[in-house]
Amino acid sequence: MKIKGVSFDFWSTLFVLTDEKKTWLVVKERMLKIFSEYGISLEGEKLLDCFREAMAICLDKQENHGLEFDPEEQLQYILARLGIKFNKEMFESLYLAYTTTLLDVPPKLMDGAVQVINELAGLFSLALICNTGRTPGKVIRQLMKRNGIFEQFEVVHFSNELGIAKPNPEIFRKTLAKLNLSAQEVVHIGDNPLTDVWGAKSVGMRAIWFNWRKEEKQVDCDLEIDSLWGLKDKILNLA
Repeated sequence: MKIKGVSFDFWSTLFVLTDEKKTWLVVKERMLKIFSEYGISLEGEKLLDCFREAMAICLDKQENHGLEFDPEEQLQYILARLGIKFNKEMFESLYLAYTTTLLDVPPKLMDGAVQVINELAGLFSLALICNTGRTPGKVIRQLMKRNGIFEQFEVVHFSNELGIAKPNPEIFRKTLAKLNLSAQEVVHIGDNPLTDVWGAKSVGMRAIWFNWRKEEKQVDCDLEIDSLWGLKDKILNLA
């Protein structure tokens, strides 16, 4: 059946964190400053440990259960682990520090992403399906707009806004419904064999594994690529 729609993963497909450690250190310093303003003294390494725990829970819920552990829940978990009581004003300040760092320390666009998105937008209906992690959809939309690709997408789905995450089949079904296309008419592109490839194929979509890391493993995909360049012709050849 002819391909009419293309859905993309966000992280490590369209954008990539070049220095995740640096990003977490910036988040740490911003949050420590807020704690200090409220008279709370805290060891930076202890805060980083809580970040790691929260993200481990988030990834487990998403990848193994298809559920979401959104940034607000992550921050609540971190504060509970630290035994810190907070009021609404303090929580809102910490939430901004925790979730918006990438606006100041932005991720890098994957090579060819803008050109390929612009090229595909003239031929296919485009969708984004993103497991959000620490950075909510509200912030990711800003990153996309800054780089001139947001308007090309007819559908944008973020796990923190839907309460479900890839590889949950329901997030793919919701995307298909919004596109008003059948599963056989849409191909999904992403770097994660579980959340992207398996998730898409579980509802009957075709799946392209973006193996830019050049991992040597067998993945049940319809096509494997290591670059976004030339994607239009490769999708057309799938039809």
